[in-house]
Amino acid sequence: MSVNYLGYLAATLYIVSALFILRTQLTENNKRLTIGVTYNLKYLAIICHAISIYFIAHTHDGANLSIFNSASIVTLIISIIIVLGSRLASISATALVAFPLSSIFLILSLNYPLENSFTTNNLGIKIHIVFSLLAYSFFSVAIIQAFFLLVTEYRLKIHRPIMNLLPPLRLIEELMFFSTSVAFILLTVGLLIGAISIDNIFEQSLAHKIFFSVLAWLIFLLLLIGRIKFQLRGRKAVYLIIGGFILLATGYFGSKFVLEIILGRS
Repeated sequence: MSVNYLGYLAATLYIVSALFILRTQLTENNKRLTIGVTYNLKYLAIICHAISIYFIAHTHDGANLSIFNSASIVTLIISIIIVLGSRLASISATALVAFPLSSIFLILSLNYPLENSFTTNNLGIKIHIVFSLLAYSFFSVAIIQAFFLLVTEYRLKIHRPIMNLLPPLRLIEELMFFSTSVAFILLTVGLLIGAISIDNIFEQSLAHKIFFSVLAWLIFLLLLIGRIKFQLRGRKAVYLIIGGFILLATGYFGSKFVLEIILGRS
C-alpha cells in the first residue's frame, strides 16, 4: 500500500472516529459498542498516520520539517495523548477538534510536499526539536480546553444548558492547567537544550524564533505563578494561554508560513 493510500486511510479513520465520539456524547444507544468501535478506529488511525508521516518527512536529505509536516506531527502527538488519556471525559471531547485537524494536516502534507529538509549530527538539536514538538502538542491540548471553557462559560452566562458534548467546567479547567504545566516544562527543557546546543543562537534566522519563544515562556510562567499564588482561573487564564500560544506559534509556524507558503523558499 502506498504512503498516499495509507495517509488517506488515516484521515478517513480520524473523521469516522470523531463522528463516533460525537454520537457517543449525544446518545445513550449502544454506547458500549460505540466506545469499543471508536477505541479500535483511533488506534488504527494513529498507526496509519505515524507510518505515513514517517515516510513523508523522512528524505534522503534528512528530516523534512515543512510547515504541513510539522503540523501533522504535532496533531499526531495530540492524537496519541488523547488515546493515552481516553478514560478522561475532557480529553475524549478534545478529539472532536483534534481528529479533524489531524485529518486536515495529513492531507495537506500528502498534497503539498513542501521542501524544508535538514540533517544534523548534533544530538542536542535533535532533542531540542523533540521537546519543542511535544511542548506544542500539549499547548495545543490546552488551547482546545481553553476554547471549551469559553464556550461553557458563555452558555452558563446566557442561561443555556451545557452541551452534552463538553465535560463539566471544573474538569475542563483542570485539564487546561495540567496540559499547560506539562507543556511549560517541556518548553523550558527544549529552550535550555537549544541554547546549549546551537552554536550561534543570535543568528538572524533564529533571532525572531528565540524572541517569540522566550516571550511566550514568560507569559506561561506568569500564568502558572498566578495559578499557584493567586488561584488565577477563568477568562484571565484563558487569555494568557491564548496569547502565549499565539506568540509561540508565530515564532515557529509564522516564519515557516512566510518562507514556504508566501515566498516559496525552504
